[in-house]
Order: sequence, then structure tokens, then C-alpha cells
Amino acid sequence: MINKRRTVGALLALLSVAALPATAQAAAPAPKGCASTTGYSSDGWHSGELTVCFTEDTRYNTSSGSWVASPAAEVSGRCWTKGIAWNGRNCEFDADLTLRKDGVEVWKKRIGKRTDFLHTGDIASRSLWSCDGPGSYTLTVDAIDMYVLNEPYRTKVDPAPVTVTADGC
Repeated sequence: MINKRRTVGALLALLSVAALPATAQAAAPAPKGCASTTGYSSDGWHSGELTVCFTEDTRYNTSSGSWVASPAAEVSGRCWTKGIAWNGRNCEFDADLTLRKDGVEVWKKRIGKRTDFLHTGDIASRSLWSCDGPGSYTLTVDAIDMYVLNEPYRTKVDPAPVTVTADGC
């Protein structure tokens, strides 16, 4: 007489092994890291800082019908005006953001933001992207136009280009 429990158990074990992907390999985490640059106005009374970061955000995956983690590039701006002390101000910036993998350009886009540091705290622009396998990823912010907004004045500050590199994916 055949033991039905053993037979069912063996079949279930066989099915679970067959359901595994041919190569079960854990993906490396998304790159992480930040770098900053600061620029000043020609009169030295205003400053602006741009920070570029590898980070993560969520995006809706239409295939699975769920929200999933996705690598993101974040560029944030902070500005100040010198008085008795340095006072936080809103900023406006436009810049080129470039993503490279192993030195090869993946994409380049023009980004911009008018920050609302004083009211909502919104200071960052985010761009979602997809990993293309393990490697060395680089984000560069250059061709920067940045202004300190001290209503009704708009004063140009000149931060240098900034780059952050990290391994991942």
C-alpha cells in the first residue's frame, strides 16, 4: 500500500523546486551616497548649496499591481542671505543631471526646482531610474543656474559642478 502522505509530500517538494528560477541570485542594493557643492554671490552676501544623492523612492509596478522600491536621484537646494547671521531663503535652480554606469552615459536631463524652504520645506527634485545590473554608478550635476530668492530680489550664486559615485544594483 502506498503511503499517500509521503507521495503528496514528495510531489509538493518537487513542485516547489520546479517553481524556483533557474538562477536564484540576490540583486545588489541600489547605490547610496551624497555629495554637495556651495557657491556664493559676487558680493559675498548670498550663498547656495546643491546636494546630489543616490536614494530610493517608490513607484507603482503595473505588472504586479503594487508599489515597489526604485532607485532615485535627488538634487536638493538650500540658500542663505547674510545679515546679522546667515538666514535661510528660498532658492531657484536649474541644472543638468547625468547618470553614468561604469563611465558610460545612461541618460542626461535638465532638472529644476523653486524651493519652498520657508513654508513647506520642499527643497528637492527627484528622478526615478532603473538599475542596469551591478556596477559603478555616477550622478553629476553641472551647467548650474542658481538664485537666492530674497523677495523682491533674485541674486545669482555660482556653485561648482558636483559628482557622487557609488557601487550597487
